[in-house]
Amino acid sequence: MLVRIIECYDQTLIDSVIRYNNTQNPIKAWELRVIDPIQSRIKSDFETLKINYQLRRGSARRRSSDVLYEKLGPILSAFYGDPMASHKNRNELYETESKYRKLFDDNTNVRNLYFIYCLEYAVARKQNDLRNNVIKGTPTEDQKSMHQYFRYAVFKYVLIYVCSNVIGLWVKATDDFNKKISLHDKILFDQEKREGILYKIIDVVLLAMNSYLKGKDVYGKIKTHPGVKEISDNVKALVEQVDKMMPETYKEFTNNLVLLK
Repeated sequence: MLVRIIECYDQTLIDSVIRYNNTQNPIKAWELRVIDPIQSRIKSDFETLKINYQLRRGSARRRSSDVLYEKLGPILSAFYGDPMASHKNRNELYETESKYRKLFDDNTNVRNLYFIYCLEYAVARKQNDLRNNVIKGTPTEDQKSMHQYFRYAVFKYVLIYVCSNVIGLWVKATDDFNKKISLHDKILFDQEKREGILYKIIDVVLLAMNSYLKGKDVYGKIKTHPGVKEISDNVKALVEQVDKMMPETYKEFTNNLVLLK
């Protein structure tokens, strides 16, 4: 094995060497972004919250409580408004400067990142529960339908996108609300309470999506931006109608959601 050793005290030059030197082995786009100063700041901010932000694969033993950087980008893209890129063009999220800066910038707040990351965990948990119920339980027709949606890899990101829009409705969305939204700290950092609320949000949105998608070409809707927007608009209308008829229905969510400064 040949090893190249370079002695250098210029951090900028070191970063350039890391970024451009390795041409023999393919490097994923997200791996080239780990040297971004913004990522260093995010890692430091997570550490103040006692959360391990894993920037590099294999750098440490992974725990279920860790936030994985390579997984976070596509989740953010879906929540921030582009679920198609989360599924089809995830490399571009890191390769294209403008797309990368829509996910991570100087104003990025780790509480927002953590909220969104945990929302995806709730989606995965819901998917697993539906699968187990279909395999081992006595599922309803609605549960069978919702389980089938997850056959499509893009559906998870569409669900996260619709959740973002419904949450925006609940908090009377302001500009860039999706980059400011989180839960109050007493909920966000309490695993049981956090998972309980996020799971219920997923339930509300998924049931509304199922109500709209019945009898429709589901894949035809979720594979295009116009189709996804149509789903989101109709789900928001259903949720808004329930909110007007029964104002207390979503209080558990609205009372615990917070817009970060």
